[in-house]
Amino acid sequence: FAPFEADCFAAWGDFSKDFLVKHGVDAKKIVVTGGPCFDVTLSLQPNRKKICTALGIDPKKKLIIFTTQASGAGGKPTAEEIETGIRESIRAASRDPRVQLIFQVSPNQTVESIQEMLGKEPSSNAVALRYPDTESLMAVSDGVITFFSTTAIDALLLGKPLLLINLSDDRDFYPFAQMGAAFGAYTEADIQPAFARLIEEREALRTGREKAVPYVVHKTDGKSLERVMRLLDTMLEDKAV
Repeated sequence: FAPFEADCFAAWGDFSKDFLVKHGVDAKKIVVTGGPCFDVTLSLQPNRKKICTALGIDPKKKLIIFTTQASGAGGKPTAEEIETGIRESIRAASRDPRVQLIFQVSPNQTVESIQEMLGKEPSSNAVALRYPDTESLMAVSDGVITFFSTTAIDALLLGKPLLLINLSDDRDFYPFAQMGAAFGAYTEADIQPAFARLIEEREALRTGREKAVPYVVHKTDGKSLERVMRLLDTMLEDKAV
């Protein structure tokens, strides 16, 4: 969403546009095109068995992917929030032998740092790794957990049940929980029950997800890149005049 000094912004959807306007960008500079990165997500047809075999994971398990995040702007998520989210998710997964919890480690973190957290909560059904294709990993999953990573948007596009953990802020960055498109955990005590809902109440999010997707990603038709290229052509033509 930054920097805010551009002459023109190609926004993923109305959510991005509203965010930019709220932070002082002139609405006239914003063109809603959709996100080319999501064109790829929409076209995915990965092989679950092949991915699970590569990872040494039982494909018959319920695969829950936790896409981790390092502390970013404003110190969010906080180190405490990250550790609590990981710890309570491990504890929740350990209660259900049907589940395989996979921590897909962010490029801004080391796999070892997450493995160290796992070591504090011994579990036979939780692993930390970095699979080279996060979107394909989510596409073969049965649910996704994150804080406020953009992988949350991919999860919605892929039709996956989503849990957002937000322990340090009184305002959600994404509106997905309020829209009924995701489960939300706002305290440490919320995480384990929300994890269980991710497994047992996946259909409860379908209607909310159908409302949220067009708000965050404009026209899920796989043609966002074409719209961005047309916008660039128009700008170049205007500069040439």
